[in-house]
Amino acid sequence: MQRDNLERWFTQQWTKNTPWQCLLRPVSWAFTGIAALRLRLYSAGILGSEKLSVPVIVVGSIAVGGSGKTPTLIALIVALQQQGFTPGVISRGYRAVADGVADEPALIHARTGVPVVCNAQRVEAGKRLLALHPQVNIIVSDDGLQHYGLQRDIELVVLDGTRGPGTAAVLPAGPFREPISRIFAAPAHVARAVVWHGVPNADWQACLDARLRAELATRGFNMRLGAERFVQLVAPEIALSAEDFRLKTAHNAIVACAGIAYPARFFRHLKSQKIALKTATEFADHHTFTAADLAFAGADIILMTQKDAVKCAQFNDPRIWFMQVDALLDDAFWTWFQGSVAAVLTAKK
Repeated sequence: MQRDNLERWFTQQWTKNTPWQCLLRPVSWAFTGIAALRLRLYSAGILGSEKLSVPVIVVGSIAVGGSGKTPTLIALIVALQQQGFTPGVISRGYRAVADGVADEPALIHARTGVPVVCNAQRVEAGKRLLALHPQVNIIVSDDGLQHYGLQRDIELVVLDGTRGPGTAAVLPAGPFREPISRIFAAPAHVARAVVWHGVPNADWQACLDARLRAELATRGFNMRLGAERFVQLVAPEIALSAEDFRLKTAHNAIVACAGIAYPARFFRHLKSQKIALKTATEFADHHTFTAADLAFAGADIILMTQKDAVKCAQFNDPRIWFMQVDALLDDAFWTWFQGSVAAVLTAKK
């Protein structure tokens, strides 16, 4: 709980300039310098990196917290499967929830059926994935933009357009792991694009320089979450549209909870689907749920994200439902993505 409170405190500091910034900014400047030097050393080949035998796509973010990365990654995997590829996923696997599997990797496997290997060292994860599943012919890395020891062919940077960049500073004074200029950094052979979860707001526009704006004009794409289904956790064959779920639960007391980086977005999404909530409870990102957490008095239905639901299966609670959504990307993105994959395959021949 102490760690969760610390995470919340830092998140609050990142939304606007506060007196604490006077203390945090110098540390951020040092962090920025280290990140820039590290990138240059890898780009120049002074620090070694390794290329795997199959193409690698990295889906991540330069910002801490939820951005829509996981649904975007799932959409890519489904598209690759439809194109005849056999993808596999590598991930750090933050905060294991069951059998050593973390919430996001468990969700990715549940939605796509692809093999997932977790290891903080992405190169080792990739090698193990290929050893265990030699049929895999393309790897998608769940996060890992900063793991330069693993060479990649395509990078997708997912950013929260509507929430904005906050202080636009690097950790710990702001939400960024690396400066914004990193988005389209070297090496040039890597195909890069930005996926905006929601249209970027005025704060984003203010912190983008002319070069980034020019790059984003051709390689910046919009994504939204949609195609909502409401699924009962103990009976996943029951999946209802928003309208059918509203009719089925019209006389039930519904409470919502979320242990994700940005719970407010989930609650707003439910409101947009006209789901009437009795209460809405926030937990810290990657929260490990207990039965006590779900002891909501008078609740007929407990509604949560699918990422949270994968951690609650052991409770066997018929009150738990989750909202399943898809990342919906525009046609321009898919044209860019398919062309980038084709170019990678051509280069490997």
